[in-house]
Amino acid sequence: MKWGTMVNFKELDKKQLKKMKENERVEYQLEALEYYGNLKDQLADFKDKEKIHSLLLNVARLNPTRIHKLNEMTLPFDEKNCIFSANHSNANDFMILAQLIKNHFFIMADYTMINDPIVDKLNQLNGCIYLDRKSKSSGKNAISQAIDGVDQGYHMLIFPESTWNLFDKRLMLPRKWGDIIIAQQTSRPIIPIGLVYNSNNCFVKFGEPFYVRPEDDIKKSSEELTHIMEKLRSDIINSSKYQLLYQEISYEEWLKKTIKSYRNFDVDYEMSVIRKTDDIDEKELERILTIGEQVHPVETFEKKLIYSKVNYRLKR
Repeated sequence: MKWGTMVNFKELDKKQLKKMKENERVEYQLEALEYYGNLKDQLADFKDKEKIHSLLLNVARLNPTRIHKLNEMTLPFDEKNCIFSANHSNANDFMILAQLIKNHFFIMADYTMINDPIVDKLNQLNGCIYLDRKSKSSGKNAISQAIDGVDQGYHMLIFPESTWNLFDKRLMLPRKWGDIIIAQQTSRPIIPIGLVYNSNNCFVKFGEPFYVRPEDDIKKSSEELTHIMEKLRSDIINSSKYQLLYQEISYEEWLKKTIKSYRNFDVDYEMSVIRKTDDIDEKELERILTIGEQVHPVETFEKKLIYSKVNYRLKR
């Protein structure tokens, strides 16, 4: 099976979807999600993805965001593949990181991304493991596939926060442990990357390779890496380069602009996949949800279906 292609399933265009009754649309989308959720053999044609990587890199360079590196990336001493772990800020992250990493890497993405034809096509071309962020079984399946890919020598990019960090003062959202588990199982290092945006600028700082030994505790390793990535972002914010180019903007204005930058971003669903911890500010979360509803009202059928309005899980 090829990445993101569909067998025994016929994709319908928008005109055909409009003619369908709502219950028929629901059934159609569930069939699509079930198919896309089948992760078996998704790494089979990975070499083909490497061949077209240079073309995708040219697409990434079309992104108008200016990149400012505070340091150079330190690669593993054996110069083999690694796991790139970055904080997640907005829709530009993938394009920015593609330019920074340069080498081909595969990614993980939520199955809701298949609803965006442009993003889905990029994922298909690049190589992507789709998963349901709310399903533990789907997460385990995706991690298993990622371990296979890294074991085969491919680079991987992962966003451990699972969604955009839209909080005002928070350096990192509670992270999930996927990158730690993959690093421990494959003995490959994690390259931590901190990103901070301001206006049309993206500031970047790389951390040293982070290794997770077989005997290391997953939770403690995750906490340690969180502190490292928080410090990367803090170092950027306090750097002279950032301060020199910094442009004042209110939190609410920034939040609206960030959410608006991606037309399919549903704040209600995205905030629901944050790993729940006691230190999440519920009042600020409610504020984010309120502004998100103002920017992108969840009213279209596609959003009601794809995001959190229909209670379903990928069949396994």
